[in-house]
Amino acid sequence: AYMNDLTAVIGLGQLRRLEETNAKRRMIQSAYNEAFRGMEEITIPQYSHTVQYYTMKCQKRNELSEYLAENEIATSVHFKPLSEMTYWKKAVKRPLPVTDKVWTSLLSLPIHNALTFSEVEKIIKCVKEFYGK
Repeated sequence: AYMNDLTAVIGLGQLRRLEETNAKRRMIQSAYNEAFRGMEEITIPQYSHTVQYYTMKCQKRNELSEYLAENEIATSVHFKPLSEMTYWKKAVKRPLPVTDKVWTSLLSLPIHNALTFSEVEKIIKCVKEFYGK
């Protein structure tokens, strides 16, 4: 497939801002890491050069996601294993204890460069509140 001109122009514009947007995302990543470091309920992610996602391991993932949604904070579950996809469910032999344990604890927090510092603070506050911190 070929890229059309409009998509190319948008891409070039985004490339000009890449350093700036990645720097902002790294600041958000650092704020999350600092806030959640030492919390037994959360395992902070390893450093990411792309800073595309902030995907942490957490206890009570679904409940946390619902609590954040109630506070108008959108989260995502990325990295669903192939063994959970409809096509592969029949082909994959169960059990997959490590996969099942890890993926059900993964939750991605907002890390886009349009987030304000006060929004990042709200996200941190709500996550800590959920865990009683």
